[in-house]
Amino acid sequence: MNYVITSGWWCSNENTQDRTELIGDDAIRNQDFHRVWHQCIRETNSKANIYIVDSASPVKPLLNEGEKIISFEKNFGHSTRCDYKLSGVTRAHIMGMTLALLNEYEYWVYIEQDALIQGEQFIERCISSMNSPMAFGDGQGTPYPAQQSFMIIKTSYIETFLHRLLKIKASDKDIAPELKFCIASSKILSLIPEFIYKFIDRRGALNKAVRIIIYGAIKLLRGFDYIPFGHGRSRPIDFSHPHFYFQHGSAPELDIFLSQKNHSNETK
Repeated sequence: MNYVITSGWWCSNENTQDRTELIGDDAIRNQDFHRVWHQCIRETNSKANIYIVDSASPVKPLLNEGEKIISFEKNFGHSTRCDYKLSGVTRAHIMGMTLALLNEYEYWVYIEQDALIQGEQFIERCISSMNSPMAFGDGQGTPYPAQQSFMIIKTSYIETFLHRLLKIKASDKDIAPELKFCIASSKILSLIPEFIYKFIDRRGALNKAVRIIIYGAIKLLRGFDYIPFGHGRSRPIDFSHPHFYFQHGSAPELDIFLSQKNHSNETK
């Protein structure tokens, strides 16, 4: 099982409001958190190479063994505020997929910079559970049908996926990256006119009705599996489960996770 891990990166010592809302404790956005992120990956028995795709951040990650960094020339912004068709995170996804494709890895694995994974052979177990060429996080409890903090795509399917993704004309601000990935996962979903998907982030009775219909269509026609473990941004987190992942950790959640991890290391 041959795969590469990629992630995005943005870090600033200044309290910049580059998105509409900051979620989780401030610790997940600083340079020191990268050490915890990397440690969690290596403790799952993963020896894969790791590429960090940096959005021209003023503060770079302190790289660990087996990590490499690629930097964009400018910061293209968070999806909720970007002035371009593609936000920084989508560009990081595309760059990661391209690296996997050109280096002929069997799978591309994406782990967001603030997402922590837990459990022996976490990535391998997720790959082994796949019946589709892609696996995204379950969007239950979040605004969209899928989550992107942990994703897997079989490299042989990347060209098809990117072709559909880049055909979407709307900006990430108008159709969220999570929704774009759902659309690009399916040939049929890609044929639905884009303006219909734009109803999802709007308010009103009609928009709510369209949203329910679109979500139902995505559930039925999606071309991806769900990651077999929780939770991403979904809450609550079951810290007792042997395998889980989570993003946007709050201070109490991080305290529980790190205390549990330290206790586990002490008893080994």
